[in-house]
Amino acid sequence: MNIILLQASRKSIHLWDVLFGDPGRIPRSAFETIKTEVFIAGALLAVLCLGIAWLIANSIPYEAGKNPRDPFKRRMAFIIVGVVAIVLLFAMSSFSVTNLRGRQMEEFRQVMMYSIIINALIYFIVGFALSKLLPRSKFGTIFPSK
Repeated sequence: MNIILLQASRKSIHLWDVLFGDPGRIPRSAFETIKTEVFIAGALLAVLCLGIAWLIANSIPYEAGKNPRDPFKRRMAFIIVGVVAIVLLFAMSSFSVTNLRGRQMEEFRQVMMYSIIINALIYFIVGFALSKLLPRSKFGTIFPSK
């Protein structure tokens, strides 16, 4: 019986609990795990938004004529999706985390800012690289080579 109670009291705390729940007091080891999950969440959001930008770019049809507007539309969609990803991650870090106090709050905000920067770098650098690596695809027209 004691073993069951001890295991039940060792609930692991994750990023989801911090953002949308009330984890209570967070031990240092769990806090380090949460900080790692923040970086992973930022990188995964960047990859997810790259996939969304890819789908949007492929859904915009080619335009015929002397001055087609489809590359501009793809570029704007790419930038808008990237900005939405950054704003979404910033909103999660700023408005959802209200139960951390003191040093943990400062550390968490700093880690979230780093995660936002990593998210933006991954999204825009990998997106630019994909555009250059696939110049004959619709995604390649986002940043055309001339």
